[in-house]
Amino acid sequence: MNILDSPEFQAHRRIAETKERIFKVSTKEKKGAPWITVKTDISDLQEAMATALDCNTFETAVFFLDQNGAGSMYWSSRHPNILNSTLIDKADIF
Repeated sequence: MNILDSPEFQAHRRIAETKERIFKVSTKEKKGAPWITVKTDISDLQEAMATALDCNTFETAVFFLDQNGAGSMYWSSRHPNILNSTLIDKADIF
């Protein structure tokens, strides 16, 4: 099953939309390389994940951005079946 079709992701998408979460997509060209931002200020988790899945690099990730612009990883191509639900579910995270 595609991660975008999973019930867990669809629930996260609804919560993220309700709580007005902001995301960015970043990539790494090789192991140990810095993250390079591909797209930022994405308000739709579906769009962020679709953008990440379209990237063809060593590693791609979707980061949740707090109000100061600091990011915490929500998803990574390194572990493509794992979603960081803590970032989405907590009402008072940031």
